[in-house]
Amino acid sequence: MLLLPGSGPTSRNGDQPPLLVTNLLKQIAERLAREGYASLRFDKRAAPGYAQFWPTDIAQLSEFFSWDSFVGDAKTGLAFLQAQPEVDSKRTVVAGHSEGGTIAMQIGHDLRARQTRRPA
Repeated sequence: MLLLPGSGPTSRNGDQPPLLVTNLLKQIAERLAREGYASLRFDKRAAPGYAQFWPTDIAQLSEFFSWDSFVGDAKTGLAFLQAQPEVDSKRTVVAGHSEGGTIAMQIGHDLRARQTRRPA
């Protein structure tokens, strides 16, 4: 399962420190692991601690934080997860909280569109 965090400067654990630290996505990942399921979480581009890597030019910053960039990061995460030898790539799930849920739906839409375009 690919676990996607919500909007804002959210970490792989689903936190926005210092005010919001619940480790919700970490708790979900640990529960999945206890039940024998693999999961992947990653820090969003906007996560605390990464500001030093952000572009300084406004146009580049807008592209860096664009919808397509966030969806692309999630698709890359899904491909990485599916490439792991212990993961059945045909039985993976993308789940997200808030904005992550919307990104998950976009990935599902894009995968479905790609499948329907394949020649028979």
